[in-house]
Amino acid sequence: LSALVENKVPATIFVTGIWLKRNAAAVGIMRAHPDLFELENHGGRHIPAVDTPRKIYGISSAGSPDAVQAEVESGAAALAS
Repeated sequence: LSALVENKVPATIFVTGIWLKRNAAAVGIMRAHPDLFELENHGGRHIPAVDTPRKIYGISSAGSPDAVQAEVESGAAALAS
């Protein structure tokens, strides 16, 4: 982040709800530079947003339309807070 700030390089960062909770310092830096950083939703827990039960790169998918919706909405809620 420091290189991006020092060089005034704008970036869009896709974050999960879990990442937001665990990286308060980095979030603070990005929020201090809204002209450089745009944060976007990458889900609440980084669960693949696939509506059928399967593994995607070894990670279990959400598995249903309701679970996909919950994953997306939890990421959006984390960003909003």
